[in-house]
Amino acid sequence: MARHKDRPYTLDYIRMLFDDFIELHGDRTNSEDPAIVGGLASFQGPAGRCYRSPEGARSKERQKRNFGSARPAGFRKALRLMKMAGKFRKPIIVFVDTPAAEANLAAEEEGISTTIAVCLREMVMLRVPIVVAVIGEGAVAAPWGLL
Repeated sequence: MARHKDRPYTLDYIRMLFDDFIELHGDRTNSEDPAIVGGLASFQGPAGRCYRSPEGARSKERQKRNFGSARPAGFRKALRLMKMAGKFRKPIIVFVDTPAAEANLAAEEEGISTTIAVCLREMVMLRVPIVVAVIGEGAVAAPWGLL
C-alpha cells in the first residue's frame, strides 16, 4: 500500500488535519529544496510548526518535489524550522513519505550525510513533543514531515 497510486499523500493529510497551513521556504544558507515542505499550521488550537516530506500525488508534483528525495538544503530547512518550533515551544508533527534522501555525487559534495546526522542529533535534543507518522515509504526516518 505504501506505493499505491491512489493512497493519500502528505498534502492530503495536511488538508484534512490542519487549518490555515502556511508554507515556509529556504534553508537560510543557499537554497530551497521543494522535497521538504515545512510551515505553520493550526490543529485544534494555536499554530504549531508543520513539516512534510512529500511524494506528490500527481506526476508533475512528484517531479517538482524530486519524488520526496531530500537534498542537503531540505534537511537544513527542516532543522531550521524544528529549532523554531523548539524556541516557541510548539509540537512537531512529521509525516514520513520518502524512498530515501538524494543519493548522488552532488548531494555528497554538499555534505548530505553530515547534514542528516546533525538533523537527527538536534532533533532528539528538542524539548517539545514530536509525533512521527510513516504514511508511505520510509527508507530514511529523518526529521521531515509536519512540524
